[in-house]
Parts: sequence; C-alpha cells; structure tokens
Amino acid sequence: MFTCMSEYTRKWKRLIQITGGNIATDKSFVMLMKWKWNKGIPCLQSIEETPGDLIVDDTTITRLQPWQAERHLGLRLPLNGSSTIEYNYRVQEAKTMGDNIYNSS
Repeated sequence: MFTCMSEYTRKWKRLIQITGGNIATDKSFVMLMKWKWNKGIPCLQSIEETPGDLIVDDTTITRLQPWQAERHLGLRLPLNGSSTIEYNYRVQEAKTMGDNIYNSS
C-alpha cells in the first residue's frame, strides 16, 4: 500500500514542479485511515497495527496516528474527528492573550 502511495505522491510532486511549485516535505504529514472492528465498534488502526512509511525522493514523510493532529488550513483536526486538541490550543491562546492584556499596563 505504501509503495503505491509513494509512487502517486512522486507523480503529484512532479506535476506541481512542472507548474513551478514543490511539496514542502518538512511541512507535510500523512495519516492512514484503516479500520478494525473492536467488539462490533469500528476503530481506526494505529501506526503499529499498519506499519509503513510514505517515502518521496528519499524523504520519509512524517506519519501521524489517527488521533494526532497537526495544524493545516488553520485547524488541528485528527482523523478520528476529535476537537479536543484544537479546543485546548484555543483555550491556551485565550489565556495567554488575557495575561498579556492584563499585564500590559
């Protein structure tokens, strides 16, 4: 599966390069959505359960667990749909801003 994903990513990268762009591999990440059934409940499989790496031109793209989140398009949303990471980030940002306002005078 990862061999096929790597090949498609290389093709996509070449198409972007043709138009003058590139993939910033240091800013890129990949998450795999593969399901398992746990007592009749669908659950996303972890990296340990689905090992493999996405490699593009000798660079391994960072892989995240389904419950992890990195900021993209302004939000931190993991594959499992949890908003906890983004909520906690926003609460901390609001506290920091409040402290800065309070201490500014």
